[in-house]
Amino acid sequence: MDPETTGAVTARDNPLGRFLRTRRERLSPEDAGIPYGPRRRVAGLRREEVAALAEVSIDDYAETAGARRASTLATYGRQPGDPVRASEAIITAVGSERPPLRLLLGRAAYDVASARLGTLRTTFDTWRDLTLSADYPAS
Repeated sequence: MDPETTGAVTARDNPLGRFLRTRRERLSPEDAGIPYGPRRRVAGLRREEVAALAEVSIDDYAETAGARRASTLATYGRQPGDPVRASEAIITAVGSERPPLRLLLGRAAYDVASARLGTLRTTFDTWRDLTLSADYPAS
């Protein structure tokens, strides 16, 4: 499905992806000591070149960011929820006296965020004593 016509958010719209791409584009292969070959389609560094410079294998990338990207691409145009109702919710939130910093749209987003909050709470509770031990001693 074409993200331009479905209204889906593309991987290129991802702020982290956009940040990483612009950083790769700013550094030329010559700057990184990589020969500029005749078959380059990008002016900046390729993902595998960045991985090599960071001493991370492309397989490591594929298991993390690559898997996330594949998952995102698989949902183009098939996200649950009603775009009209989502738009109305956004307009309502933006027009409120104290608009939220983050707004979840739909049950799927809410369920994922709630699960993540539960995981964070467990982590915080597990490491509470160690976390609080970093304060200055009470006087």
